[in-house]
Amino acid sequence: MVARRRRRQQLRTMRKGAVHLGLLAVSFWRAMPLLNAATLPTTLPTATTDLDYSSGGWSGTIPTELGLLVDVTYFDLGSNALTGTVPTELGYLSEITGSGENKFLGGNGMGLTGTMPTELGNFVKMTEWFYADGGNAMSGTFPTQLGRLVEHVKGFNVNGNAFTGAMPTQLGNMVKMSSIFNLGDNHFSSSIPTEFGKLDKMVNVYRLWSNKLCNDVPTEVQALSSGVGSYFQVTTDNSIGTTCGWIEDARFPGVGPTSVTSISWGSSEKSGTLPTEIGALTQVTGFGIGGNEMTGQIPTQLGRLTEATYVALQTCLWSGTLPSELGKLAKLTRIRLNANNGENNMVGTFPTEVKFFIKVITHIKPGHG
Repeated sequence: MVARRRRRQQLRTMRKGAVHLGLLAVSFWRAMPLLNAATLPTTLPTATTDLDYSSGGWSGTIPTELGLLVDVTYFDLGSNALTGTVPTELGYLSEITGSGENKFLGGNGMGLTGTMPTELGNFVKMTEWFYADGGNAMSGTFPTQLGRLVEHVKGFNVNGNAFTGAMPTQLGNMVKMSSIFNLGDNHFSSSIPTEFGKLDKMVNVYRLWSNKLCNDVPTEVQALSSGVGSYFQVTTDNSIGTTCGWIEDARFPGVGPTSVTSISWGSSEKSGTLPTEIGALTQVTGFGIGGNEMTGQIPTQLGRLTEATYVALQTCLWSGTLPSELGKLAKLTRIRLNANNGENNMVGTFPTEVKFFIKVITHIKPGHG
Protein backbone atom coordinates (compact mmCIF):
# COMPACT_ATOMS: atom_id res chain seq x y z
CA MET A 1 0.00 0.00 0.00
CA VAL A 2 2.85 2.40 0.87
CA ALA A 3 4.58 1.53 -2.39
CA ARG A 4 1.39 2.22 -4.32
CA ARG A 5 0.95 5.64 -2.70
CA ARG A 6 4.59 6.45 -3.44
CA ARG A 7 4.14 5.39 -7.07
CA ARG A 8 1.01 7.52 -7.43
CA GLN A 9 2.88 10.52 -5.99
CA GLN A 10 5.73 9.95 -8.42
CA LEU A 11 3.30 9.80 -11.30
CA ARG A 12 1.62 13.05 -10.24
CA THR A 13 5.03 14.70 -9.95
CA MET A 14 5.87 13.57 -13.48
CA ARG A 15 2.60 15.04 -14.67
CA LYS A 16 3.13 18.44 -13.07
CA GLY A 17 1.71 20.87 -15.61
CA ALA A 18 1.53 18.35 -18.46
CA VAL A 19 2.84 14.93 -19.54
CA HIS A 20 5.19 14.93 -22.51
CA LEU A 21 4.91 11.82 -24.65
CA GLY A 22 7.36 12.70 -27.39
CA LEU A 23 6.58 10.84 -30.61
CA LEU A 24 3.58 9.08 -29.02
CA ALA A 25 1.97 12.46 -28.46
CA VAL A 26 -1.39 11.21 -27.17
CA SER A 27 -4.14 13.77 -26.57
CA PHE A 28 -6.99 13.03 -24.22
CA TRP A 29 -9.73 14.94 -25.96
CA ARG A 30 -12.55 12.84 -27.33
CA ALA A 31 -12.70 11.63 -30.94
CA MET A 32 -9.17 12.62 -31.96
CA PRO A 33 -6.98 10.05 -33.78
CA LEU A 34 -5.09 8.20 -31.07
CA LEU A 35 -1.65 7.72 -32.58
CA ASN A 36 -1.48 10.41 -35.24
CA ALA A 37 1.58 12.40 -34.12
CA ALA A 38 1.13 14.82 -37.01
CA THR A 39 -2.09 16.23 -35.59
CA LEU A 40 -1.90 15.58 -31.88
CA PRO A 41 -0.31 17.88 -29.30
CA THR A 42 2.74 16.62 -27.41
CA THR A 43 1.30 17.19 -23.95
CA LEU A 44 -1.56 15.83 -21.88
CA PRO A 45 -4.02 17.71 -19.68
CA THR A 46 -3.06 17.32 -16.04
CA ALA A 47 -6.47 16.33 -14.69
CA THR A 48 -7.78 13.89 -17.30
CA THR A 49 -10.64 11.80 -15.93
CA ASP A 50 -12.44 10.77 -19.12
CA LEU A 51 -10.51 8.80 -21.76
CA ASP A 52 -12.72 7.91 -24.74
CA TYR A 53 -11.14 6.87 -28.04
CA SER A 54 -13.73 4.28 -29.00
CA SER A 55 -14.64 3.71 -32.66
CA GLY A 56 -12.19 6.37 -33.77
CA GLY A 57 -10.26 4.53 -36.47
CA TRP A 58 -7.04 4.43 -34.43
CA SER A 59 -4.22 1.98 -35.05
CA GLY A 60 -0.89 0.99 -33.59
CA THR A 61 -0.04 -0.15 -30.08
CA ILE A 62 -1.35 1.10 -26.75
CA PRO A 63 1.17 3.52 -25.21
CA THR A 64 2.52 2.52 -21.82
CA GLU A 65 2.29 6.20 -20.87
CA LEU A 66 -1.45 5.84 -20.45
CA GLY A 67 -0.57 4.46 -17.04
CA LEU A 68 0.37 7.99 -16.00
CA LEU A 69 -3.26 9.10 -15.98
CA VAL A 70 -4.00 7.85 -12.47
CA ASP A 71 -7.12 10.04 -12.12
CA VAL A 72 -8.97 8.51 -15.10
CA THR A 73 -12.38 7.12 -14.16
CA TYR A 74 -13.73 6.40 -17.66
CA PHE A 75 -11.59 4.41 -20.12
CA ASP A 76 -12.54 3.21 -23.59
CA LEU A 77 -10.24 2.26 -26.48
CA GLY A 78 -12.61 -0.23 -28.07
CA SER A 79 -13.50 -0.89 -31.72
CA ASN A 80 -10.24 0.42 -33.17
CA ALA A 81 -7.39 -1.36 -34.96
CA LEU A 82 -5.04 -1.52 -32.00
CA THR A 83 -2.38 -4.22 -31.97
CA GLY A 84 0.36 -5.51 -29.69
CA THR A 85 0.07 -6.32 -26.02
CA VAL A 86 -1.93 -4.67 -23.24
CA PRO A 87 0.55 -2.62 -21.16
CA THR A 88 0.85 -3.66 -17.53
CA GLU A 89 1.00 0.06 -16.73
CA LEU A 90 -2.76 0.27 -17.24
CA GLY A 91 -2.98 -1.33 -13.82
CA TYR A 92 -2.11 2.07 -12.32
CA LEU A 93 -5.52 3.36 -13.42
CA SER A 94 -7.18 2.04 -10.27
CA GLU A 95 -9.79 4.84 -10.26
CA ILE A 96 -11.56 3.48 -13.36
CA THR A 97 -15.25 2.92 -12.70
CA GLY A 98 -16.55 2.22 -16.17
CA SER A 99 -16.24 2.04 -19.93
CA GLY A 100 -18.48 2.25 -22.98
CA GLU A 101 -20.86 -0.61 -23.67
CA ASN A 102 -19.19 -3.40 -25.65
CA LYS A 103 -15.86 -1.54 -25.74
CA PHE A 104 -13.04 -0.99 -23.20
CA LEU A 105 -10.42 -3.12 -25.04
CA GLY A 106 -12.86 -5.01 -27.25
CA GLY A 107 -15.13 -4.55 -30.22
CA ASN A 108 -14.71 -4.96 -33.97
CA GLY A 109 -11.29 -4.41 -35.49
CA MET A 110 -9.20 -4.92 -32.37
CA GLY A 111 -6.08 -7.08 -32.69
CA LEU A 112 -4.47 -7.27 -29.27
CA THR A 113 -2.20 -10.20 -28.48
CA GLY A 114 -0.14 -11.49 -25.56
CA THR A 115 -1.42 -12.20 -22.09
CA MET A 116 -4.02 -10.37 -20.03
CA PRO A 117 -2.04 -8.39 -17.41
CA THR A 118 -2.68 -9.44 -13.83
CA GLU A 119 -2.43 -5.74 -12.96
CA LEU A 120 -5.90 -5.15 -14.42
CA GLY A 121 -7.14 -6.73 -11.22
CA ASN A 122 -6.54 -3.29 -9.70
CA PHE A 123 -9.77 -2.06 -11.35
CA VAL A 124 -11.63 -2.79 -8.13
CA LYS A 125 -13.90 0.25 -8.60
CA MET A 126 -14.99 -0.78 -12.10
CA THR A 127 -18.72 -1.36 -12.29
CA GLU A 128 -19.46 -1.82 -15.99
CA TRP A 129 -18.31 -3.20 -19.33
CA PHE A 130 -15.01 -5.04 -19.07
CA TYR A 131 -14.67 -6.07 -22.71
CA ALA A 132 -11.69 -7.61 -24.53
CA ASP A 133 -13.50 -9.50 -27.29
CA GLY A 134 -13.80 -8.77 -31.01
CA GLY A 135 -10.74 -9.54 -33.12
CA ASN A 136 -8.34 -9.87 -30.20
CA ALA A 137 -6.15 -12.95 -29.90
CA MET A 138 -4.87 -12.78 -26.35
CA SER A 139 -3.60 -16.02 -24.90
CA GLY A 140 -2.15 -17.70 -21.83
CA THR A 141 -3.91 -18.43 -18.57
CA PHE A 142 -6.56 -16.00 -17.43
CA PRO A 143 -5.61 -13.89 -14.39
CA THR A 144 -7.30 -14.89 -11.17
CA GLN A 145 -6.82 -11.27 -10.05
CA LEU A 146 -9.74 -10.16 -12.22
CA GLY A 147 -11.96 -11.81 -9.65
CA ARG A 148 -11.35 -8.66 -7.57
CA LEU A 149 -13.84 -6.74 -9.74
CA VAL A 150 -16.57 -7.48 -7.20
CA GLU A 151 -18.39 -4.18 -7.89
CA HIS A 152 -18.95 -5.16 -11.52
CA VAL A 153 -22.66 -4.98 -12.38
CA LYS A 154 -22.81 -4.96 -16.20
CA GLY A 155 -20.86 -6.96 -18.77
CA PHE A 156 -17.69 -9.10 -18.68
CA ASN A 157 -16.73 -10.36 -22.13
CA VAL A 158 -13.47 -11.94 -23.38
CA ASN A 159 -15.09 -14.01 -26.14
CA GLY A 160 -12.99 -15.02 -29.15
CA ASN A 161 -9.47 -15.00 -27.69
CA ALA A 162 -7.16 -17.95 -27.08
CA PHE A 163 -7.01 -18.17 -23.29
CA THR A 164 -5.99 -21.57 -21.94
CA GLY A 165 -6.08 -23.47 -18.68
CA ALA A 166 -8.88 -23.53 -16.15
CA MET A 167 -11.46 -20.79 -15.82
CA PRO A 168 -10.58 -18.93 -12.61
CA THR A 169 -12.99 -19.74 -9.80
CA GLN A 170 -12.47 -16.17 -8.56
CA LEU A 171 -14.63 -14.79 -11.40
CA GLY A 172 -17.57 -16.16 -9.45
CA ASN A 173 -17.00 -13.33 -6.96
CA MET A 174 -18.59 -10.80 -9.34
CA VAL A 175 -21.99 -11.57 -7.85
CA LYS A 176 -23.47 -8.13 -8.68
CA MET A 177 -23.10 -8.66 -12.43
CA SER A 178 -26.46 -8.80 -14.17
CA SER A 179 -26.10 -8.42 -17.95
CA ILE A 180 -23.37 -10.32 -19.81
CA PHE A 181 -20.87 -13.01 -18.80
CA ASN A 182 -19.03 -14.39 -21.83
CA LEU A 183 -15.88 -16.54 -21.77
CA GLY A 184 -16.80 -18.34 -24.99
CA ASP A 185 -14.70 -19.25 -28.03
CA ASN A 186 -11.39 -19.64 -26.21
CA HIS A 187 -9.29 -22.67 -25.27
CA PHE A 188 -10.28 -22.97 -21.62
CA SER A 189 -10.13 -26.52 -20.31
CA SER A 190 -10.99 -28.40 -17.12
CA SER A 191 -14.42 -28.30 -15.51
CA ILE A 192 -16.80 -25.37 -15.02
CA PRO A 193 -16.24 -23.89 -11.55
CA THR A 194 -19.19 -24.36 -9.22
CA GLU A 195 -18.48 -20.79 -8.08
CA PHE A 196 -19.92 -19.55 -11.39
CA GLY A 197 -23.29 -20.54 -9.99
CA LYS A 198 -23.09 -17.49 -7.71
CA LEU A 199 -23.67 -15.23 -10.74
CA ASP A 200 -27.41 -15.60 -10.23
CA LYS A 201 -28.39 -12.09 -11.36
CA MET A 202 -27.52 -12.73 -15.02
CA VAL A 203 -30.45 -12.11 -17.38
CA ASN A 204 -29.04 -11.43 -20.87
CA VAL A 205 -26.01 -13.56 -21.84
CA TYR A 206 -24.22 -16.41 -20.09
CA ARG A 207 -21.80 -18.09 -22.52
CA LEU A 208 -19.01 -20.57 -21.93
CA TRP A 209 -19.40 -22.20 -25.34
CA SER A 210 -16.67 -23.37 -27.75
CA ASN A 211 -13.95 -24.22 -25.25
CA LYS A 212 -12.53 -27.53 -24.06
CA LEU A 213 -14.62 -27.86 -20.93
CA CYS A 214 -15.30 -31.29 -19.49
CA ASN A 215 -17.03 -33.09 -16.61
CA ASP A 216 -20.68 -32.28 -15.93
CA VAL A 217 -22.25 -28.83 -15.68
CA PRO A 218 -22.45 -28.02 -11.96
CA THR A 219 -26.04 -27.98 -10.73
CA GLU A 220 -25.41 -24.48 -9.37
CA VAL A 221 -24.62 -23.25 -12.90
CA GLN A 222 -27.38 -25.19 -14.65
CA ALA A 223 -29.88 -23.59 -12.28
CA LEU A 224 -29.16 -20.21 -13.91
CA SER A 225 -30.47 -21.28 -17.32
CA SER A 226 -34.09 -20.35 -16.61
CA GLY A 227 -33.17 -16.78 -15.75
CA VAL A 228 -30.90 -16.22 -18.76
CA GLY A 229 -33.07 -17.92 -21.35
CA SER A 230 -31.97 -18.53 -24.95
CA TYR A 231 -28.53 -16.97 -24.45
CA PHE A 232 -27.50 -19.52 -21.85
CA GLN A 233 -24.90 -21.47 -23.85
CA VAL A 234 -22.62 -23.69 -21.79
CA THR A 235 -22.47 -27.14 -23.37
CA THR A 236 -22.25 -26.08 -27.05
CA ASP A 237 -18.93 -27.09 -28.67
CA ASN A 238 -17.46 -28.31 -25.40
CA SER A 239 -16.76 -31.81 -24.08
CA ILE A 240 -19.26 -31.62 -21.26
CA GLY A 241 -20.03 -35.09 -19.91
CA THR A 242 -16.57 -36.48 -20.56
CA THR A 243 -14.01 -36.99 -17.86
CA CYS A 244 -11.46 -34.20 -17.64
CA GLY A 245 -7.99 -35.52 -18.36
CA TRP A 246 -9.09 -38.69 -20.16
CA ILE A 247 -7.86 -38.95 -23.74
CA GLU A 248 -10.08 -41.08 -25.93
CA ASP A 249 -8.51 -44.47 -26.58
CA ALA A 250 -10.07 -46.82 -29.15
CA ARG A 251 -9.04 -49.83 -27.02
CA PHE A 252 -11.30 -48.65 -24.25
CA PRO A 253 -14.61 -47.53 -25.81
CA GLY A 254 -17.27 -46.00 -23.65
CA VAL A 255 -14.87 -44.38 -21.21
CA GLY A 256 -15.26 -40.70 -20.61
CA PRO A 257 -18.65 -39.90 -19.06
CA THR A 258 -18.11 -38.46 -15.62
CA SER A 259 -20.69 -40.83 -14.19
CA VAL A 260 -18.55 -43.92 -14.89
CA THR A 261 -17.99 -45.75 -11.62
CA SER A 262 -16.96 -49.21 -12.75
CA ILE A 263 -14.34 -50.44 -15.23
CA SER A 264 -14.67 -54.08 -16.23
CA TRP A 265 -12.20 -54.93 -18.94
CA GLY A 266 -11.21 -58.37 -17.69
CA SER A 267 -10.33 -61.02 -20.33
CA SER A 268 -11.39 -58.77 -23.21
CA GLU A 269 -8.39 -59.28 -25.53
CA LYS A 270 -6.80 -55.94 -24.79
CA SER A 271 -3.09 -55.33 -25.19
CA GLY A 272 -0.44 -52.65 -24.97
CA THR A 273 0.29 -50.28 -22.14
CA LEU A 274 -2.32 -48.84 -19.81
CA PRO A 275 -2.65 -45.07 -20.50
CA THR A 276 -1.53 -42.80 -17.69
CA GLU A 277 -4.75 -40.82 -18.20
CA ILE A 278 -6.48 -43.66 -16.35
CA GLY A 279 -5.83 -41.55 -13.26
CA ALA A 280 -8.50 -39.11 -14.46
CA LEU A 281 -11.29 -41.60 -13.70
CA THR A 282 -11.41 -40.62 -10.06
CA GLN A 283 -15.03 -41.72 -9.50
CA VAL A 284 -14.31 -45.37 -10.29
CA THR A 285 -15.02 -47.72 -7.39
CA GLY A 286 -14.12 -50.93 -9.20
CA PHE A 287 -11.31 -51.39 -11.71
CA GLY A 288 -10.65 -54.67 -13.50
CA ILE A 289 -8.31 -55.32 -16.40
CA GLY A 290 -6.97 -58.77 -15.52
CA GLY A 291 -6.61 -61.57 -18.05
CA ASN A 292 -5.35 -59.37 -20.89
CA GLU A 293 -2.00 -58.89 -22.61
CA MET A 294 -1.27 -55.57 -20.95
CA THR A 295 2.44 -54.77 -21.00
CA GLY A 296 4.81 -52.24 -19.50
CA GLN A 297 4.60 -50.80 -16.03
CA ILE A 298 1.42 -50.33 -14.07
CA PRO A 299 0.90 -46.53 -14.18
CA THR A 300 1.51 -44.68 -10.95
CA GLN A 301 -1.60 -42.65 -11.82
CA LEU A 302 -3.69 -45.66 -10.81
CA GLY A 303 -3.14 -44.39 -7.30
CA ARG A 304 -5.53 -41.49 -8.06
CA LEU A 305 -8.52 -43.84 -8.09
CA THR A 306 -9.05 -43.17 -4.40
CA GLU A 307 -12.69 -44.30 -4.46
CA ALA A 308 -11.74 -47.78 -5.62
CA THR A 309 -12.57 -50.69 -3.34
CA TYR A 310 -11.56 -53.37 -5.85
CA VAL A 311 -8.60 -53.51 -8.29
CA ALA A 312 -7.84 -56.52 -10.52
CA LEU A 313 -4.51 -56.52 -12.40
CA GLN A 314 -3.85 -60.26 -12.49
CA THR A 315 -2.58 -62.49 -15.32
CA CYS A 316 -1.22 -59.75 -17.54
CA LEU A 317 2.30 -59.14 -18.88
CA TRP A 318 3.29 -56.30 -16.57
CA SER A 319 6.95 -55.46 -15.99
CA GLY A 320 8.82 -53.11 -13.70
CA THR A 321 7.89 -52.52 -10.08
CA LEU A 322 4.55 -52.31 -8.34
CA PRO A 323 3.75 -48.59 -7.85
CA SER A 324 3.89 -47.43 -4.26
CA GLU A 325 1.07 -45.02 -5.20
CA LEU A 326 -1.36 -47.94 -4.84
CA GLY A 327 -0.93 -47.33 -1.14
CA LYS A 328 -3.12 -44.23 -1.55
CA LEU A 329 -6.17 -46.43 -2.22
CA ALA A 330 -7.36 -46.26 1.37
CA LYS A 331 -10.81 -47.70 0.54
CA LEU A 332 -9.38 -50.81 -1.09
CA THR A 333 -10.73 -54.13 0.19
CA ARG A 334 -9.56 -56.42 -2.63
CA ILE A 335 -6.59 -56.33 -4.98
CA ARG A 336 -5.58 -59.08 -7.40
CA LEU A 337 -1.98 -59.27 -8.60
CA ASN A 338 -1.61 -63.01 -9.08
CA ALA A 339 0.27 -64.18 -12.15
CA ASN A 340 -1.12 -67.73 -12.26
CA ASN A 341 1.17 -69.17 -14.95
CA GLY A 342 3.92 -66.68 -14.36
CA GLU A 343 2.87 -64.11 -16.91
CA ASN A 344 3.71 -61.10 -14.75
CA ASN A 345 7.33 -60.00 -14.86
CA MET A 346 7.27 -57.44 -12.09
CA VAL A 347 10.40 -57.16 -9.98
CA GLY A 348 11.58 -55.45 -6.84
CA THR A 349 10.26 -55.47 -3.30
CA PHE A 350 6.63 -55.19 -2.37
CA PRO A 351 5.96 -51.49 -1.55
CA THR A 352 5.60 -50.79 2.16
CA GLU A 353 2.86 -48.27 1.32
CA VAL A 354 0.74 -51.12 -0.04
CA LYS A 355 1.68 -53.47 2.79
CA PHE A 356 0.11 -50.99 5.18
CA PHE A 357 -3.28 -51.83 3.70
CA ILE A 358 -2.88 -55.60 3.70
CA LYS A 359 -4.72 -55.74 7.00
CA VAL A 360 -7.90 -54.51 5.29
CA ILE A 361 -7.39 -56.39 2.03
CA THR A 362 -9.23 -59.66 2.08
CA HIS A 363 -8.06 -61.14 -1.21
CA ILE A 364 -4.48 -60.32 -2.16
CA LYS A 365 -2.49 -62.57 -4.48
CA PRO A 366 0.98 -61.11 -5.01
CA GLY A 367 1.92 -63.61 -7.69
CA HIS A 368 5.47 -64.60 -8.61
CA GLY A 369 8.57 -62.52 -8.01
